[in-house]
Amino acid sequence: MRLFTKIFISSLAVLSASMAVTGGMLIKESFDNSLSREKGVALSEYGHIAYTLQTGMQSISESGELTRENLTILARQAADVSPCGVALFDAEGEMLYSTLPDMRIAEGKNNDSDIAAMYSIFVTDTGRYIKVTSGLTVNDVSVAFVISKNIDSIYQESEAFARKYILIYSVSVFAAAAALAVLSYFIARPIRRLTVSAARIAEGKYDERCPVFSRDETGELALGFNRMAETVEESISELKRSAQQKEDFMASFAHEIKTPLTSVIGYADMLYQGRLRDEEAANAAGFILSEGMRLEALSLKLMELIVLEKTKFSLISLPAIDVFDDIGKALMPMAAKWDASVSLRADEAFIKIEPDLFKTLVMNLADNAIKALVDGERARTGGIVEVFGRRLGDKYVVEVADNGRGMEENELLRIKEAFYMVDKSRSRRMNGAGLGLAIAERIALIHDTTLEFESESGRGTKVSFNIAAEACDEME
Repeated sequence: MRLFTKIFISSLAVLSASMAVTGGMLIKESFDNSLSREKGVALSEYGHIAYTLQTGMQSISESGELTRENLTILARQAADVSPCGVALFDAEGEMLYSTLPDMRIAEGKNNDSDIAAMYSIFVTDTGRYIKVTSGLTVNDVSVAFVISKNIDSIYQESEAFARKYILIYSVSVFAAAAALAVLSYFIARPIRRLTVSAARIAEGKYDERCPVFSRDETGELALGFNRMAETVEESISELKRSAQQKEDFMASFAHEIKTPLTSVIGYADMLYQGRLRDEEAANAAGFILSEGMRLEALSLKLMELIVLEKTKFSLISLPAIDVFDDIGKALMPMAAKWDASVSLRADEAFIKIEPDLFKTLVMNLADNAIKALVDGERARTGGIVEVFGRRLGDKYVVEVADNGRGMEENELLRIKEAFYMVDKSRSRRMNGAGLGLAIAERIALIHDTTLEFESESGRGTKVSFNIAAEACDEME
């Protein structure tokens, strides 16, 4: 059953039941009030007739004998002035006088009894009546009398009231049904919109959003749905980017190994056939060695990247001065190879790092910076790489900067991608594989930080990141 139908039927059922119960209670209350009023009239008339009969019987008994004729005359006189029917019986139960509509009084149907043995409501062929029965004894003469009052009018009023209420009830339920249909439609409409939006998202339209027109629960539901849709869209986009990166990675990897392997196979075949002169053979062997070393570097870098993705590392606090001294010594052969100038400075502090990974991170950044200075076989004149660290509160900022060739903005956006190389020919000539920054970024994440790049074409590049640090005196 649809939500619209559930809301409509349940609301209409509750409203109808409430109106029916309320109407029934009102009709019963009105009837009870009318009946109570008629009871009061009957009891009042009973008291008046009882007084009249008793007074008359005492008056007659003082002046003479109470006979059946006298009693009949007294009953007739009481009946003449009473709006109720009157009947009088002697001590043996024989009727002396009656103005009741039904002579078979004893056969009347007793429906209720408020005053035991003297008050009742009964139904005859001619209608419904209130009957009050009592006895009198004056000077050893006992009589019984009955008064009866027709109460058909209150039943007729109650039935008329019920008919009117049924008409009002029917019109009200019909009007309520129309109003509830409209309300149910508007209440269920946001749910239908959510259903449509969910179906479109299921079809692949991840930018679909549900409009929000209210601030109630349905509006909050729509907002929550939109937030969920945004998360789904971001997740799908991330999955697409990840899949694309993997495809690019595999394509780049295949390309990286295809060219050197083709060359290695070609030169190896030439050496195998023995058709080369000694100089040509030496050049071929040198090329095979160079390409083999590049493939070896590529495999080591890939292995390092895989290990970093799957291994958890613990960070320890070490003196920054000692760590940077060690890095400086490791950079000397690299700088000497390309005749590059390297400047290294570090503030005193204790930095929280994984020593080997931190060294690899800074060495990769410094290696890229040195290669950015190389023009031909050596670094250009005036080129310098600066590596320094400074403490800023509870953070230690590490920067590696060069004044080399720099990068364009579109190159900065892709610089962290695996196998991406700004200058592919230069990188391959220097045994580069395009994995250094991918490894550096992963190491930075292990240290709960990220690499920030600033570069300008022809002016150089600066890479910075920050790690947790404490002052030396805080460690004592």
